[in-house]
Amino acid sequence: MSDQTIPEISLNRQWAERMFSAEPESALPFSFQYGGQELREFIGSWKREISEEAPDDTCRFRTLTLIDPETGLEARAVVTIYTDTPGVDWTLYLTNRGSARTPIIETVNALDASVSAAPDAAPVLHRLHGSAFSAHGWLPFHEPMAKGQRVEIAPAGGKSSQGASPFFSLSWGDGGIITAVGWPGQWNASAEWDAQGILRLRAGMASARLMLHPGESIRSLRILKIHWTGTDHERACNLFRQTMLGHITPKVSGTVVTPPIVHLSTSFYELNDSTEENVLSHLEAIKNLGFEYFWLDAYWTRGGFPDGMGNYGFPLRRVEPPDRFPGGLKPVGDALHREGMKFVVWSEPERVAAGTHIASERPEWVISPDGSGNGLLNLGLPDACDYLTRYLIAAIREYGIDCLRIDFNINPLPFWEYLDRQDAERAGMAEIRYVEGHYRMWDAVLRACPHLFIDNCASGGERINLETCSRSIPLWRTDTTIDPLNRRDFNQAAL
Repeated sequence: MSDQTIPEISLNRQWAERMFSAEPESALPFSFQYGGQELREFIGSWKREISEEAPDDTCRFRTLTLIDPETGLEARAVVTIYTDTPGVDWTLYLTNRGSARTPIIETVNALDASVSAAPDAAPVLHRLHGSAFSAHGWLPFHEPMAKGQRVEIAPAGGKSSQGASPFFSLSWGDGGIITAVGWPGQWNASAEWDAQGILRLRAGMASARLMLHPGESIRSLRILKIHWTGTDHERACNLFRQTMLGHITPKVSGTVVTPPIVHLSTSFYELNDSTEENVLSHLEAIKNLGFEYFWLDAYWTRGGFPDGMGNYGFPLRRVEPPDRFPGGLKPVGDALHREGMKFVVWSEPERVAAGTHIASERPEWVISPDGSGNGLLNLGLPDACDYLTRYLIAAIREYGIDCLRIDFNINPLPFWEYLDRQDAERAGMAEIRYVEGHYRMWDAVLRACPHLFIDNCASGGERINLETCSRSIPLWRTDTTIDPLNRRDFNQAAL
């Protein structure tokens, strides 16, 4: 591919060079409020620095650093400009380089950019419904916009694609912009067409309003933005797919991970009565039917699902129910591999039930607003995050897991808000640190187990976003199928 065959490659590169520039008068594609002032009111006095490198012929890295000479706050945009497919990908980092706490930082929009559309071309916002407990989740729809209109987009409950998609496109007759948001938490976005015909796109963290201590740093959403030309929106979507497959979608041994053909084994019928014997009986029943992976669902842990969530830890044998899996999961993994199949194992590592090992032995790690021990393992705490990471790596190696299915069935937003109420000047920090821990855990697992891919599940597809898509694939778009499968209504389940 080249700029000549795909003109959008140079279009996006030129946009990035113009927006992430050392020139003090140039516009910036992000914004935040600092000490009660808008970015445009103070950024002219900040020092600007640019660095750039080209590690290969597929991308260029550019870093724009802005420094407040008075307080020492540093805003650093780390940018990837793709040179073999269209797109500009960036993350904003804010760091206190000063010797005192910063003024309040708020309304952090990792994306805040405007474009002039043709005056006679009404823009259209193309969206997806996101995941919902419905057969119609992820269906596309579009909204023609009127002048003066502003459309708000946000997920529900702190799960990044619950009820709203973090991927959307704005077209205006002779071109458009595709935006992908990376944040497995509570983001918000908007598209606005003002009375002067200016289109403005914004995306940011919904609740951040905080100060930073000296040396402290936070990160924003990750943004992928693709400008495209012409009137063919389907072509624009294919350009986006090219960039995702070329640069975002995870690879194993250099090959893009694609969804395998997976057998559900005891996922819907045996449930908490799953045993080594009846799990392996499914293996016998599906011989020579073409299945590539074998899925062991939620019910293999000591205490079952959901009461056993939080029994993860060491030694591994205390996670396993000795009456149902007397040899642990290793005999199951070994049997699958002998048959030429690979092993999918479900886990919900962040969820903690009262009375489990973690709730009883490490209550300080658990966000439990009612004090019962039910809650979330706080991935924002390094010790908790490291413990869980070590457990997952040990289990993957011991059991011969080829795909780790990470589920997330509870809404995290109320737990983050509970922590926020403990310090009014740190609103949003609990979510930010939790999300950073989430990235750290997944990245460490993938580094330690390069043969592995992660199946991203959250009641189906409720935690999909640019960042999880760079580390995982979703095998299951919705849990809507559970009820019809339990009723043996296979026609409804197939929807």
